[in-house]
Amino acid sequence: MRKKKTLYTAESLFNVIMNELKSTGKVPDILEYAIPTRDEIKFRNYEFDVLGYVHYGACEGIYISLFFKGDIGNGVSDRTGTIGTIKTLDTSEEAFHKMAQLMADFQLVAMRHVESHIDDFNWTGFDIRYYKEGQTESRYGYTLHGVKTIKEAITHAKKRIPTVGEYVFADVTDNATGKTERIQLQRGEYEEDV
Repeated sequence: MRKKKTLYTAESLFNVIMNELKSTGKVPDILEYAIPTRDEIKFRNYEFDVLGYVHYGACEGIYISLFFKGDIGNGVSDRTGTIGTIKTLDTSEEAFHKMAQLMADFQLVAMRHVESHIDDFNWTGFDIRYYKEGQTESRYGYTLHGVKTIKEAITHAKKRIPTVGEYVFADVTDNATGKTERIQLQRGEYEEDV
């Protein structure tokens, strides 16, 4: 269930990750700065990776360039964009290793954050989650793209009953609005394979 009321931006994601790294003592004390991108990048989908590159800059110092690659839900399925930059003026081999470790930690924390807040990154399509009798948590579900209305998504959800009779209801959520409709599934309904 979505907790965040607004879309994550590249800037807000960068700040959340850096704050977590600072709170766990994973930011070395050699940094000159850590700044998010100023680009207006909004995440409407979670199907992207956070990647990084450590390099010596054209000027002095060592930089970490952080970026995303994948589908962020803006109509381009394989997009790349900047998340932020981290810099140290220290050019030693030890500093390079610290910056490489920081980049790896940033990527790991970002991956875990997106996975644990997946609904906050999911603003496109319709989520369909199936439930068995007495079940409070869904063990089967998917995100449906390619339909425009919740009515179409409900029809699709009924047709995709994974095991006839095993699931008794489904929640269909419009990810753009957060509106959810619960539908009862009846034995024998839409038994044909689609």
